[in-house]
Amino acid sequence: MSEGAEKFESWALVEMLGHVRAAGHLTAQVVAGTSFLRLDIPECRNAQGEVVVEPWTKFIGGGSVYSFTPLSEGVARRLATMLQHKPVHEYDLATPARATPRIERDIDDDDDHPF
Repeated sequence: MSEGAEKFESWALVEMLGHVRAAGHLTAQVVAGTSFLRLDIPECRNAQGEVVVEPWTKFIGGGSVYSFTPLSEGVARRLATMLQHKPVHEYDLATPARATPRIERDIDDDDDHPF
């Protein structure tokens, strides 16, 4: 951030390309010389008090932001709980299915093969 620039800080709902929505505390931050929006997603609990989302941080490039809406902290926390946005999807962590073993077959030297 350049000297004299106003510091940006707000609780917000951020809407990104790919129909991704996340809510939390939004600030501007420079990382390795590049400007990002930093979204700190708070710990989210359900009505029973169980943690449904652990707190985490997402750095967002400005080009991927469709819009953001400044909100009060209470509304942003409620939205974060409802959206339950997580740093990775469950399918990213799933163990890949084992590949079907290839069936080896003997090739007679007498057969005509292009290879």
